[in-house]
Amino acid sequence: MKFDSLVTKIWESMETFTYDEIKSLIQQHEGIHSTAYKDSKGIWTVGIGFNLERPDARAIFKQLNLDYDKVFKQQVSLTPEQIVALFTVSLKIATQDAKKFMPSFDTLPKNVKMVLVDLSFNLGYSRLGIVTGKQIFIS
Repeated sequence: MKFDSLVTKIWESMETFTYDEIKSLIQQHEGIHSTAYKDSKGIWTVGIGFNLERPDARAIFKQLNLDYDKVFKQQVSLTPEQIVALFTVSLKIATQDAKKFMPSFDTLPKNVKMVLVDLSFNLGYSRLGIVTGKQIFIS
């Protein structure tokens, strides 16, 4: 393999994922729901996997000028724009948490970063620590 090809391959493996790539991955597992529902674990959820029971759910809704109580009680549905806004805030938090959990995050291959962000999105930072045994294999 030529040196230039090797450098390009290494660089591409370190590049980060795009918003659309991670959204597609998470949406594939979570689906899109404009009305609150109980997920497979009995957790109230809305949008693209937004956990309505997470400790900061009300604060995030307030930040986006959304009525948490009406959404939780299934009195209103979210618009596509509201779903994207809620997902974007959640994704930002999940990415920050993944980076905090795995200090070498920025040096990891793209697919590993996506898996870590997906785990963080689904588990939250406090539960991400439960999979620390996996961290050993990623580091």
